Amino acid sequence: MTFIRSLIFDILYFGWTIFFAIFFLWAFLLPEKTFRKLMRNYYAFIHFLEKYILGLDYVVKGTENIPSDGAFIVASKHQSTYETFKFFLLFDNMVFLLKKELMQIPIWGWYPWKMGFVGVDRGKGRASMKALKKAVNTVVEKERNLLIFPQGTRVPIGQDTNEYPYKSGINRIYEQSGLPIVPVAINAGYFWGKNKFLKKSGVVTFEILPVIEAGLPAEEMAKRLETEIETASARLLKEAQEKY
Repeated sequence: MTFIRSLIFDILYFGWTIFFAIFFLWAFLLPEKTFRKLMRNYYAFIHFLEKYILGLDYVVKGTENIPSDGAFIVASKHQSTYETFKFFLLFDNMVFLLKKELMQIPIWGWYPWKMGFVGVDRGKGRASMKALKKAVNTVVEKERNLLIFPQGTRVPIGQDTNEYPYKSGINRIYEQSGLPIVPVAINAGYFWGKNKFLKKSGVVTFEILPVIEAGLPAEEMAKRLETEIETASARLLKEAQEKY
């Protein structure tokens, strides 16, 4: 049953993505704000497929920790494709920090560009950091909320930070932007593993942790961020393993 559910989901997901990318090209004529509202429908339908085909839903804890005003950085554990579909629904005015090559994919890559997402070329050292600095300045000026995965990639469950360390880029962005950080812990990888075809049924938990205020020394922020995200994510994983 898990195999059949996963197969049907993949067919419908890829079909929906191709249909949306081609059929809604006209939407590039819309203002960015209207375009972003349209994109919520894309992500919402993916959630519909996950919920009713995979039997995979999600719950959000700690919403009281979301700042009520002003822009902020969301720094999340990254375990799966699953959570990348959800942050646009969970937070308003969200901008993603993603690999530049993803924005170079014909047609599909135009959509994140239109939404103001930030493409980063991680292979060009100083030039990359210069481009990142410019992008962060733009995000701050427009008062957007910026999503970052501090480890820079999806991390399989059971792997520790020695194998997938937290990158120093978050320190630079934190100092440059002057924005607070909202840490997010997840257990999505238990249900939808990295590069895994089979997806389990269940309920993914997103736990929004207390805000790390702006203006701390970068090293202090980084230590606190890693400790809090890793501790909470390990707890959520254990809860999922015990329940499912």
